[in-house]
Amino acid sequence: MRSGDFSEAVVVFDRLLRHAPDHPEILVQRAEAHAALNNFSAAMADLDLALQLSPGLANAHLNRGRVHRLSGDFQRAMVEIEAAIQAAPDLVPALEERAGLHMESSDLERAWIDAERAIRLSPGDAELHGLLGLIHLRANRHSLALAAFDRAVHFDPALDYAWWWRGELKEAMGNLPGGAGDKAHAVHLNPAIAD
Repeated sequence: MRSGDFSEAVVVFDRLLRHAPDHPEILVQRAEAHAALNNFSAAMADLDLALQLSPGLANAHLNRGRVHRLSGDFQRAMVEIEAAIQAAPDLVPALEERAGLHMESSDLERAWIDAERAIRLSPGDAELHGLLGLIHLRANRHSLALAAFDRAVHFDPALDYAWWWRGELKEAMGNLPGGAGDKAHAVHLNPAIAD
């Protein structure tokens, strides 16, 4: 989405909230739009209000975690993601977010566990398979990474980073033509990926 789309979404959510001011899920959705516009203070204000209206609302905690992550506060992000998972243990986006946070902190075993759990709940999610591929790549489990990237591009043939990293792995494993082909396809999908 372009920033104009998110700005328009904020306007739409403003209108909806005039008619349903105590609707926490609308507040969470408006917060997501604010966060996409890097307006983190407005996003947090909406999420705080959503939690006042509905304490323990998993999506509000999840999005508070995302806002904290985007603003660079990984500790607070993890606290909020943990609260989201406590409220809704099978909330796939929260498991995905926690896996990413674990990966960023180099806790690759926990990242792997969360990614696998999310995949069991949503087996056809290409992004989850791509994340698992990145986790395995960081842990130098190249065969597992390659298999995860294979599944990612199978489920979403337009997932550019999965093509790119699959190509990198193929080249590292000696399959130069296959790797070059995958990377060329990634660049076709997203010319900026090679930068």
